[in-house]
Amino acid sequence: MPVVSSRFSKMFEQVGSYYAAAAWEQLKTYEEYQRPREGQWLLDHEAGTWLSDGRTVHQSPIGFLGTDNSWLWTWADHDTHPVGSRRRELSLQLLDFGERHEVYEFVEPRLELGSFADPGSAAERLALTAMGVLGARGYCSVAFETGARSYFLIDDETVPRAPFRRHVLSSLFHEALGLFASFPRLVAEGYLRHHGFEVWDDNRDSMHARRENHTISLRFDDQDHVIVLSQNLTSSRTEPV
Repeated sequence: MPVVSSRFSKMFEQVGSYYAAAAWEQLKTYEEYQRPREGQWLLDHEAGTWLSDGRTVHQSPIGFLGTDNSWLWTWADHDTHPVGSRRRELSLQLLDFGERHEVYEFVEPRLELGSFADPGSAAERLALTAMGVLGARGYCSVAFETGARSYFLIDDETVPRAPFRRHVLSSLFHEALGLFASFPRLVAEGYLRHHGFEVWDDNRDSMHARRENHTISLRFDDQDHVIVLSQNLTSSRTEPV
């Protein structure tokens, strides 16, 4: 029996925070490559394809939000996605991650989102976090006439990977914190590690990251919010952001 709650678990919030900025950045890159639901569109689970904006990409289903605001993971949806079908593979990888890291939301087949202030936004956070954990190139959803909605991950290598953009770090962190606000340090750390930075703390107020000749320093207030972010691209010049 699913546990009814108006919020996600602490572990889910931590995992979501760690992947939020990189996943959000990648999602925007995907949506520049293929605008969702533009022009003629077609979702084909049998073929594993998604057609939109004149492009066809490979997709794998991840979850389903019913009209009763219950979320059903693809790995548990045996009627729509039979056991043994290849399209279940990504969702099974997410289940494995949830079991190894004890993330309740990833191992519970059905999640009741009706008690959330905005069940649709809760579903989007589930999909975005799954996208980040699994390293997908994007995610999308389509609505049925009933009001139910199917969510799927874009796992097609033709979709570009989002590059590291040093000039938008502050705004990117701000946007990611709008999705996962509870663990700001994890938002910063996860993004920087995603882009190949070595990350370390020198004390409780600061975090530093280094990749080749590029160093980033962040200072946090007592609520772990970033109050100073600077970048050093050479040995002598520091560049505030």
